[in-house]
Amino acid sequence: MATENNDFDYEESGETKPTTERSRILVYYIIMFGSLVLICMPSLYLSLISTLICCFTLAAVYSARFNSEEDSLTENHMTYLIHTFWYTMLFLLYSVIAGLTYLLLFANYHVIGPCLELLPGKLVSITRSFNIDSLIEFTGSCAKAFTEENSTHLLMTSLIAFLPVIMYLLYRFIKGWTCISKAIPVPMKNE
Repeated sequence: MATENNDFDYEESGETKPTTERSRILVYYIIMFGSLVLICMPSLYLSLISTLICCFTLAAVYSARFNSEEDSLTENHMTYLIHTFWYTMLFLLYSVIAGLTYLLLFANYHVIGPCLELLPGKLVSITRSFNIDSLIEFTGSCAKAFTEENSTHLLMTSLIAFLPVIMYLLYRFIKGWTCISKAIPVPMKNE
């Protein structure tokens, strides 16, 4: 039946109104996947802000799933987003361990040898003078030397730790986005 302004009445037909439900789900996809990808960026502040956004979005996704009707499009896609989040966190843990293992095995640690020899004396002088700036300056110079010597290994560590996670997220995003664009549930047989 049509209402006065010639809009289709979805409540009478038993269908869901695609524009509001689909657009709301699309917003969840964009925010969730954007924040998860930005967590993997090499900026500390960007990662922290993205982590907060991701946590709030995850809470909103759980709430949307809890408040949705059983076997609805919203429940399906919210479940998919929740699975994506937790699988991503598990995958991120494994890939970071693999990246750190690579760094431990292949990095050149001879550069920080002189820094480690001077460290006990620096710690004693810092505790006597309560000058934390001296410690920050000392560790910064050691870190700079280590970074310059191992730049290739640090790049490989970052790629090992984060590239597979970003590729996985891209796959999940495309799969979910395709399904919601067609207004169909995401098949989740193996999850």
